[in-house]
Amino acid sequence: MKEKMAKVLVEMGRDYGLDLKIYEGYSGRGMYGSETWGISGEDCSAASLLKLVLEAGLAGDLESYFDVGYGDTNDAWNVGYFREDVLGLGRIVY
Repeated sequence: MKEKMAKVLVEMGRDYGLDLKIYEGYSGRGMYGSETWGISGEDCSAASLLKLVLEAGLAGDLESYFDVGYGDTNDAWNVGYFREDVLGLGRIVY
């Protein structure tokens, strides 16, 4: 996921009561050494992040988290493409 998306989702998670952290430079299964941004934590899963995005959208809060409007999605939401790995006691979504 892109840096901006990870930072926005962590901020949204805090506002919605989730304990999430930024994970920079993650290289997951099948990435062959390329790195990306991720979100980790005990409360973290692809499903919890998708639920977070949906709740914020239903509440009308999504636009307030980005400096772009709903029509500009080039750098914003690829929620259908989250990948998830287990990291010991927590998970990472990337």
